[in-house]
Amino acid sequence: MSAQLDVEHEAGCVVTISGDADLYAAANVERELVRLVDEGRRSIVVDLTDATFIDSTMLRVLLNVSKRLRPGGGDLLLVCQEHNIRKIFEITLLDRVFTIFDSREAALAFLEAGGV
Repeated sequence: MSAQLDVEHEAGCVVTISGDADLYAAANVERELVRLVDEGRRSIVVDLTDATFIDSTMLRVLLNVSKRLRPGGGDLLLVCQEHNIRKIFEITLLDRVFTIFDSREAALAFLEAGGV
């Protein structure tokens, strides 16, 4: 299943990735995330709750966007409930790079509390 991308701005900037977050989706996701950074978004929440798979290409995209946000004091926050996808972040030690939340509400509450 090809990835679907949805961007919401109501309660912060949330990008939802559904389906396979892989090589075929990476360019589209990267283009959208870079556009949001270039628009001046300080922090972005990427919701992977409905993602069914994530590969190294998408991990690279998330890392690159995170690096673009950090000089401005921002960050890329992840929402991930799926054990197998979360395990990928743990195995690659990227769980030490990204702040990962179990729910979108928790990530947005963290932002509202001045977490980033």
